[in-house]
Amino acid sequence: MLVHLIPAVPYTTIVLAGSFSRFDPEYEAQAQTLGAGTFRSGDTSRFRRSLRG
Repeated sequence: MLVHLIPAVPYTTIVLAGSFSRFDPEYEAQAQTLGAGTFRSGDTSRFRRSLRG
């Protein structure tokens, strides 16, 4: 089953990067204001920076 995962990872990354790029960063700030940590609030800004290189 792990063999099926290897070719799917690049496509999954591209699809998820497109959906994460449309998130409003204000939502992350609101979640952190309400007490969510960076992991729980989904720190997508860090994810976006990693995609840019």
